[in-house]
Amino acid sequence: MISHFTNTHKKLYHQEGCVLISGKSIQTFFLNSLPGQEKHGGCLCSLTNEETSPLFFVVFKVNNTNEVLSLNCVHVWGTEENKFKVEFSFVRTSSSSFTSISTDPLLICWTLNVCTLTEVRNNKHERCPIHVHIPSLREINFGDNDNDSLCVNISQIT
Repeated sequence: MISHFTNTHKKLYHQEGCVLISGKSIQTFFLNSLPGQEKHGGCLCSLTNEETSPLFFVVFKVNNTNEVLSLNCVHVWGTEENKFKVEFSFVRTSSSSFTSISTDPLLICWTLNVCTLTEVRNNKHERCPIHVHIPSLREINFGDNDNDSLCVNISQIT
C-alpha cells in the first residue's frame, strides 16, 4: 500500500506518527491552487516503522473561492477497533525538530478524531474537518519565516 501511494500518486510517507510540513510548502500549495477550484494534497503516516503499524492519510484541501484550507486524517490500514486522534498545529520552531517548538504566539492547534474508512464511505469525514481561513495565516505571516511549519501528530486514544 505504501509503495502504491509513494510511487503511483507521488505522496510522501512519514513514520513515527509525526509529520512536519514547512510553511513555505503550505504557501506554495496555496499559490498553486487555481482561483475558483479546490486543490487536494496529502501524505501517508504510520505510528511506527513496523509493517503492522496502522497507516493514515493526512488530507489537505484548499478552496480558493472561500480561501479555506481544510485538514483531516483518515485511518486507511489497520483495525478500526483502535481509535486515534490527530493534532494539527501551526507552529514557529527554533529548528526543524519537533522538540524545539517555541512559545511564539503563532502556535494555533486543533485536535480531532481520526476518520475511519467506514466514515469516509458514509461521507461522515466531510462533517468535521478543520477549516483554516487562509487570510488569517497570511495575517500572522505564516510561511514567511523558514521555521514556520504545520505539525501533524497522530496518537492512539487511550
